Amino acid sequence: MRCAHLQLVMILSMLLAVSPACRTKVSHKLRLSSRRTLRVQQQLSSLAGSKETVKLKLPHFDSATVVVPVGTRWLRPVIVAIHGRSDSPELNCEIWRTATENSNFVLCPASRATPHDAAIMSEAEPRDVESLANEIREGLIAIRKRYGRYVARNEVVLAGNDTGAGKVVPIAMQNPTVFSVLWLINGGFQEWASALSTNYAQRGGKLLGLVCSDQACEAETTRVAASARAAGLKTAIIRPGPLGFKLDARIAEALRLAWRDSKPSGSPWSIPGASNARNP
Repeated sequence: MRCAHLQLVMILSMLLAVSPACRTKVSHKLRLSSRRTLRVQQQLSSLAGSKETVKLKLPHFDSATVVVPVGTRWLRPVIVAIHGRSDSPELNCEIWRTATENSNFVLCPASRATPHDAAIMSEAEPRDVESLANEIREGLIAIRKRYGRYVARNEVVLAGNDTGAGKVVPIAMQNPTVFSVLWLINGGFQEWASALSTNYAQRGGKLLGLVCSDQACEAETTRVAASARAAGLKTAIIRPGPLGFKLDARIAEALRLAWRDSKPSGSPWSIPGASNARNP
């Protein structure tokens, strides 16, 4: 009996000796579990509104066109769509509203200064990148101020069409962690030097989407796609056929199919248990 008692004491002593380490491991697991829980989307009350497309006033620029995912109960990313020389903010907003099945906020800057600022900056001159970046910043602040908890803070899609695509390349490179998804539509390929693929991927970029609907951009699209894949960057390529550079419903449908397959997974990109914001 005495020997058995001594053995029991020794076993208890050994368990007590390792228990702090065990507690540390358990505590660490709990902390990790807690962090994972924070990433799970929490359902909100339905986003009220009578209009899916609204005008949003900005302090130093013309009002931006904004698509609102009315009825959503989830945190949603923002798509910033920059138009080119032959289209409009309204058309770009409609294209991306269709492409995302009205499940995201879409911000389409006017790319024009307010009348006060226009007196200083001639509208005949093309907007510089710094001015456009400031306009995007004001637009994002305005969306977050108006729609608050429904807007994802650091998950922004940046999309440019035609000449607008060339302008979004340097803006995306300013902060790839925030502008983690980039779509270049019939433009921006020449501005995308091969070295940018590695830079973008290493600094937080998640996806580079490329749309080319004209033979004139085929070679550049192939080059950019090859550099992106070599850098380990997820790439989506859309070649909807010889449509020219016109942004229309055929490109919107091609984008819709690509968006479903290529968008980042998890929160806030996906709505739990639903394909769109109207059926959460």
